Amino acid sequence: MARLLLGSWAKRRAFAGDQPTPSEDRQGKKVEEWRDASLACGRSTVEPDKARELPTWKPRRGAGGCGVIGWLAAMGVWLGLGLLWWVVSLKLVGARSPPVRKQRKQREREQRASDAIDMRRISIFKPVGGPLDSDDLRRLRPCLESFAAELDEDSEMLIGIMETDRASMALVVDEMRAAFPRAQIKLVVHASREDYPNHKISVMQSLARHASGELWFWSDADMEAPPGMVRALRQDFAVDGTNFVTSPYIVRETRSASDVLDQLFVNVEFYPGTVLLGRLDLIGFGFGSGLLFEAARFKRHVDWEYLGSSLADDYHLGRLLGSGRLGGARLATVPCSGGWGSALLHYLRWHKTIRWCRPASYAAQLFVLPSVGTLLSVLCYPVSPLPWLALAGGIVLDCAAAAAVCHRLGSSLPWRHLPAVAAWSVARGVVWMACWLPWPIVWRGQKWWSPHPQTRHEAAALDTNGPPPGAA
Repeated sequence: MARLLLGSWAKRRAFAGDQPTPSEDRQGKKVEEWRDASLACGRSTVEPDKARELPTWKPRRGAGGCGVIGWLAAMGVWLGLGLLWWVVSLKLVGARSPPVRKQRKQREREQRASDAIDMRRISIFKPVGGPLDSDDLRRLRPCLESFAAELDEDSEMLIGIMETDRASMALVVDEMRAAFPRAQIKLVVHASREDYPNHKISVMQSLARHASGELWFWSDADMEAPPGMVRALRQDFAVDGTNFVTSPYIVRETRSASDVLDQLFVNVEFYPGTVLLGRLDLIGFGFGSGLLFEAARFKRHVDWEYLGSSLADDYHLGRLLGSGRLGGARLATVPCSGGWGSALLHYLRWHKTIRWCRPASYAAQLFVLPSVGTLLSVLCYPVSPLPWLALAGGIVLDCAAAAAVCHRLGSSLPWRHLPAVAAWSVARGVVWMACWLPWPIVWRGQKWWSPHPQTRHEAAALDTNGPPPGAA
């Protein structure tokens, strides 16, 4: 009996020695499966542990990927184009009065001649809107006073307000009249309850009923006029073939870190491109900072309902008036974002509106936005140092260019706001990609799925039902 038990135990021991343990079995199975998969793909066998590693920057050469050298060459060209645009931007912002390329010499001669000044009466529209608090009055007062100081005998300024602000604004206007005796200032109360979807145009229509000028100059209430602005507008409009003159603007200073987004967009993204379009004589749209045109031409070519139903009213107004030119007077503003949330929404609204109105021009920005490529590379290969180095290099380049452009424009950019500038450099690429997705702009409590005209009923329906088919 003992011999039988020992024999059975020995057989079981010998059989168990020939079989792998459970862990060995699983590992061996993995090795076989990995070897078979590697051989099937035509590659050499690798260890199974390496299959579990995160992807690193070692793409295959050939049809499966461009390789490290190709990626480095592409990013080098991309960063080089970005650097080239910053150099061009510095050249462009150096000229305070951007001339038109084809008529530069002729325009200089006309500006020196006394008969080249259009002396027709100008009505300056200032849609203040409302309601206003004490901070709003404190911020807007220097802007209105800068325009009052520039008024001559043949010009007037009309300020549109709401009924709730009549008393406070009346005191401001009385003080301006005392400080500038020759200034003709009218305070117009907008009391209509049937507003357009774009409330600004509703106020403008109320101002138009009280305007006595043959020329109208529409300008946002938070803009400051430079010295000699009215005379510069008369000179610019006197050039033959001018249907309107639109004035560029910059952000003069910031009061908080969140205001840096406004400053960088206006001074670094918007203004250099505006000057370039002016030099190429390609101004076919207007800016809300300032737009001078004939009142008679406006009445012939522009419909109030159409304009009041548009989000991008200044863009459509310039387009309807015909060919225009960039004015020599450069206005300025001081933003008041009220926090990072509102500043980011403002920045997104600017970009989305440009993407809607001029999609081809907005798409062309990709050539000078290397942050798009570096961000995608970082997302695809997060553990590789090369994409991170490229992203850091782009941030340094953008920060240096932003500081140089703002300094050239006389706009202060404190060193303590450097982290906000770095965040803006990254946000540019993210926002550019996001603007091609369908999402609405929220402005004054209303959703806009397009910058183009929509009726009051369509605006109410879009707020409830969402975007129309094909909105992006």
